[in-house]
Amino acid sequence: MKKFFQYKILPLFFCLLFCLGVLPISAKGQAPEMVSHLSLAASLQVDPQAFNNASAFVKGLASLFSRLDFSAEGLVAPPYQAKLDFSVKDRQEEFFSGHIYGDTFGYKITSNLFNNASVSLNLPQYLPFLQKFYDYFFSFSDEKLPIHYIGLATDVYSFEYAFKPFLSALSALFEGTRERYYSPQEVVNQVTAFHETITQSDAFISYLKSFLHPMGLDYLADDFFVYDLPAWAQSLAGEGLSINVYPDYEIWSAGSHVILQKEVIDGHQIISLTLPPYENISLSLEYLLIPTATGYTLSGSIALDYKDEEDEEDRLLFLSLEGDYHHDEQKGDTITNAAITLKGSSVETPWTLAFSAPSTVTLKGDATHTTGAISLLNVATKKPMVTLSYNYTMTPYEGAFFPAQDKHITGPDIPLFSINDRDESFKNLKQFILFPAAKKLIPFVLSMPASVVLPLAQWALQQGLFAMALSPE
Repeated sequence: MKKFFQYKILPLFFCLLFCLGVLPISAKGQAPEMVSHLSLAASLQVDPQAFNNASAFVKGLASLFSRLDFSAEGLVAPPYQAKLDFSVKDRQEEFFSGHIYGDTFGYKITSNLFNNASVSLNLPQYLPFLQKFYDYFFSFSDEKLPIHYIGLATDVYSFEYAFKPFLSALSALFEGTRERYYSPQEVVNQVTAFHETITQSDAFISYLKSFLHPMGLDYLADDFFVYDLPAWAQSLAGEGLSINVYPDYEIWSAGSHVILQKEVIDGHQIISLTLPPYENISLSLEYLLIPTATGYTLSGSIALDYKDEEDEEDRLLFLSLEGDYHHDEQKGDTITNAAITLKGSSVETPWTLAFSAPSTVTLKGDATHTTGAISLLNVATKKPMVTLSYNYTMTPYEGAFFPAQDKHITGPDIPLFSINDRDESFKNLKQFILFPAAKKLIPFVLSMPASVVLPLAQWALQQGLFAMALSPE
């Protein structure tokens, strides 16, 4: 059961939260002044045959998830503003409901699960809080439950304020189509400008720390990106940077070290990046994009390697993505298939997540209707194990986006994700959310199959969840 939970349930949970977190804010591609009305429905389907060899606990849990339906309705506006009423039903009977509104910096959520209190989520502190929660959890359990990975997939703040500036600054470094040369000082100036861009806010560094923390590599985020990047570039710029450009080939070199190679062969785009070592740790990236008649296929990987004084190498981390994308312009059909793998000597639990995501977009007047699904695949057979089906309609809204009215808030305002006062945040989490939610969920829990309740209670006891919940700290 433990192995299945680590390899299947956690990635699935991570995937589902990502879907439910992204779908309601799908208006981000529209014009800045556009406000849309959103109506969303989602449900989970489980293939029983995919769990034939699973334990009774897993079968019961899969059956339980397939009973739930999620729906939401309200307003969305770019970049991530949302004002939605949502509900989760258990076989047509309402399980819980609530209201959510906010933007890139934070959201407020009210729900009957916690007595309609207003829970404030401060998104800039979301990932640092989950990282501290991860550490806090270990004081009660020896098991490593990587709860922060859920945050990595659902943090819209990092996408807006970490990855967009990072990719913009990175593209600036790669600008130019002609043969050129940068003097040592020009190299340092370019890297310093890049460094200033990615450290203007804590978003990029926080994201890196949260990803690298369970592997014991989070020090690289501070040591390299915050402090040593300009000095590291200066140490490598002794002979400057030469960029040689040929019709289908481009090579970047600093002295005898080849940093970057870009090729275009029969339409195939190939990029190979190998950075010089930093404290005996080197980073390499491989990227291959192959255009097709209806889309493209993609293959990419990032690796961190360590070489000791005796030249023995150790691959600390290897993250790879394999996928393809196809789009039928006439029918509006799109399908994306991908497999993500994380492994390496610093990764305690290697995993592979494979999924397929078909969707169809139809236009009826001013309304845009999208029907789709995201399936978690069996890595060996490529057949769907669990499928999240969704459909949503977006129509233009004649009016401005305003915050929710006070009628949704009948309880206290509870701040969460306070990185400065971790103990107060945990206290609020237990007192105003976990305990009221547990009380509300007792009838639902009692309706679960015994094959789910007993193993789940045993697992929670082994993980130290009861001790954490009852702790006065």
